Amino acid sequence: HKTFFYYNQQIVKLESQWVLNGASPTAAMRNGVFPSTIKDPNGGNFPNNTIPVSRIVPSSVAILNALDPLPNNIVPGVFNNYVNSNPAVTSQDDIEVKVDHNLNSKLRLSGEVIYERQLAHDPSAARMGSNFATNWDAYDTRNHMANLQLTQIISPTMTNQLTAATSKFDEDHDFAGIHLLSQVPGYSETLPFSGGYLQNYIPLITLSGGYTEFGASSCCVIPHDKFLVNSLTDDWNWLRGKHFLSAGVTFLMGTERGNFGGSGLLNGQFGFSGNFTGNSVADMLLGDATSFSQSNNDYRKYMTYTIASPYFEDHWKATRRLTISAGLRFLFTPWSNVQQGYTASFDPGHFNPANAPIVAINGQITATPSYNP
Repeated sequence: HKTFFYYNQQIVKLESQWVLNGASPTAAMRNGVFPSTIKDPNGGNFPNNTIPVSRIVPSSVAILNALDPLPNNIVPGVFNNYVNSNPAVTSQDDIEVKVDHNLNSKLRLSGEVIYERQLAHDPSAARMGSNFATNWDAYDTRNHMANLQLTQIISPTMTNQLTAATSKFDEDHDFAGIHLLSQVPGYSETLPFSGGYLQNYIPLITLSGGYTEFGASSCCVIPHDKFLVNSLTDDWNWLRGKHFLSAGVTFLMGTERGNFGGSGLLNGQFGFSGNFTGNSVADMLLGDATSFSQSNNDYRKYMTYTIASPYFEDHWKATRRLTISAGLRFLFTPWSNVQQGYTASFDPGHFNPANAPIVAINGQITATPSYNP
């Protein structure tokens, strides 16, 4: 008996230099002092272009100071006053282990394990449109593969190979740095939806007038997506005269788990346009948002599926210069099994007109006493 062992590992790290420009409110503006006239939503203008401290919303200042860094590159006559020169970093670790063991002259057992992990992050939350270094896009992917293979030499012209394999792929597309409500001391909010999926993230905040947006956006988040595939395959080969015959079957069982339902902003988005004061930053300090949106339609679910695929193939060496190949494969893919409560379908057999609502021509629905949605 002989055993062969193989191990390989590769570690790679790549840094790419970026230079990002943005616009950030000055320290004076954060304290309510502005270089130009600021309208008072209650009437008139604020004296000396200064918003009284008593009118400034503490939560607005808290999230502004936490996510929107102070200017670090002030150039006279240039509006953009912030530079982010952090690099984009990608790290990857690949490991492969393989073992072959000859049980006897006709049986060989082989096993292989492959692991790959890649960590990457951008210098900012670029997917969301922010150039600030207070938070950034972070990606983490893990790929695990393994197989166990038994090869049998039945005769000098016939072999059979039985393979059991598994593959699991995990991925996270998220934010790093400051992106959770718990990371911003002094900030509080009351939104229509709270406590649900991804609703512990800070909101996305946009400021008009050229200022860089900041915060977090749940539509850019893919947390813990998982794909698992297990398979069992049997391959039989026979060399008979001028024919090389192959037959076999594969059984595959898969599981997927992830977030579904669209790319809504579960954590909310506030937009400040200067509609109330003439300056978007002043609007934010006062808590006067021009727009707000939030959705509650994302959710996590899982589904499982099976695939069966038998096949037969013949390679016929008709002449010294001509080989004809023909085969047949059948692929059986039944309907996937989806977690209950997340898929809706209409079954005419369960429809009762007595339980239907009244639907007007304009589409308005009026419930009846017997209405059953």
